[in-house]
Amino acid sequence: MDKQTTTVSSRTQTHVVALFKRHWALTCVGVLIALVCFVLSGKVSSSDTAETLKIASMLIVVSISVGYLAIASERARKGFWIDYANKIGWTYIGNRPLMGETSLLLLQGSNPRVTNALSGSILDMPAELFEYYYEIGTGKHKASYNWTIFELKTRGTFPHLYLNTKRNGGDVLLSKRLRLPQLALPTEAAETFELFVPKEYEIEALAIFSPEVLAYLLDLGWKHDLELADGEIIICRPNQFNSTEELEAEMVLIKKVLEYLAPRLHRQKLAPIGDLPHRL
Repeated sequence: MDKQTTTVSSRTQTHVVALFKRHWALTCVGVLIALVCFVLSGKVSSSDTAETLKIASMLIVVSISVGYLAIASERARKGFWIDYANKIGWTYIGNRPLMGETSLLLLQGSNPRVTNALSGSILDMPAELFEYYYEIGTGKHKASYNWTIFELKTRGTFPHLYLNTKRNGGDVLLSKRLRLPQLALPTEAAETFELFVPKEYEIEALAIFSPEVLAYLLDLGWKHDLELADGEIIICRPNQFNSTEELEAEMVLIKKVLEYLAPRLHRQKLAPIGDLPHRL
């Protein structure tokens, strides 16, 4: 892949130019109408009408610019992921509904969307990689979030566990975390991680996230949230990837973690404790 197309921003610029070339006539008409409105604003006698025409001219130009940029950005991201899927031998799925999820990380906020999903395998585990969008709040308090999610299916069964990496911007909401049972961690690990475990499943949790595993993650500089649910590993990376180099470096890091952690998970066979729920 050449350097011009390794970043999403360079792709976006290319698509903006392509959109202008394809719709140049419509663009020119819009700009001409905006120009007429601006000129007329200086000729009318009513100050209110003049101000309205000036605002209309600016809105037309801004709308055209924002529209082009939004379409170009979406196409750039799609092209980025298609090229990466082809490069590593995965399948590009695109947008898909969010169905049957039990992951805390994927059950937040409103208007959740899965985009640019890829499917393949990592270390012989079926895997999916996708961009995840959701919103929190309403009106002027509304905030939107974009994450990149790695999901992998293991051969084991285990209780629902959530390892939160503090201060990484990709946490399960604090209001939810405060209601979850939490397992105390060694002092050094507790400075970076929080481990949430269903009640009475602490021994099973420590068989997976042992002090050795936590020390390995610390040494590796692990910065993402990691959740185990329904035999799956869910890794949450806050924000989106914007370059092939950045994505490839992340894949190397994730494979290191999976090489260390996956064998433990494959061996796990969940034995429910009475009627106690094994999900958070």
